[in-house]
Amino acid sequence: NLDYTADQIYAHVKRFRGKHDWTQTAK
Repeated sequence: NLDYTADQIYAHVKRFRGKHDWTQTAK
């Protein structure tokens, strides 16, 4: 279950960073 939580957090961070990079590129 701990691995599952870590995977969820990793996916969230990856998605957040990806969205941030997209915003920076759009500017």
